[in-house]
Parts: sequence; C-alpha cells; structure tokens
Amino acid sequence: MKSHGATMAKKAAKTTKAGRGSDQFVLRMPPGMRDMLAKLADQNGRSMNSQIVMALAIHIAQWPVKPEDVETFPQLEATLARMQEDLAKLVEAAGRIREKQRKPLSRPQ
Repeated sequence: MKSHGATMAKKAAKTTKAGRGSDQFVLRMPPGMRDMLAKLADQNGRSMNSQIVMALAIHIAQWPVKPEDVETFPQLEATLARMQEDLAKLVEAAGRIREKQRKPLSRPQ
C-alpha cells in the first residue's frame, strides 16, 4: 500500500495489545525492500507488519539507550542547542580578538 502526501507519522491512541487500533507509522522503503520483506515474512510465517515489529524489537533490545531514557532526549537536545549557541558566541568572540591582534597598534607621535 503506497501513501502519497503523508509526510509525518500520526499517533493513534495507545493500546496494550497490537492490532488495528495500535500506534501506526507510514514507512517508506527503498525499491525492492518490500519484496524482500514479504519473502522473509512468508518464510517465517508472519505478516509483513509482524516481521517489521520483530526486527525493530531485536534492534531496540541491542540499542545502548534504554527506552525509558528516551524521555530525557528533549532535555539533551535543549542542552545541546544552548551549547551550540554558546560555541557560536565563543567563535565570534575569538574572531573579534583575532581581528584586533591583526590590526597594527597606533603609536603616539
């Protein structure tokens, strides 16, 4: 199923059991991946959706960041943004200092 015009995932109401009412996400795949996924799912006796969920579960289990840490990401992003702003100010100040150092000192006559 192709979806045209859907650029952002829409969250459905959270449920405890996967099914039609579960969270949904539109996924774009490179050419050929859908066919490979269909074959793999068929070989494993799963639906394509179940195969994707299984692959994601395996990947997330190996991820060094635990799912409960995800809530801190917005705070980390805000800190990083402040640090980037501070760095930009420091670079600008260093440029001004460098410019002053390049200008010859005027001597009184």
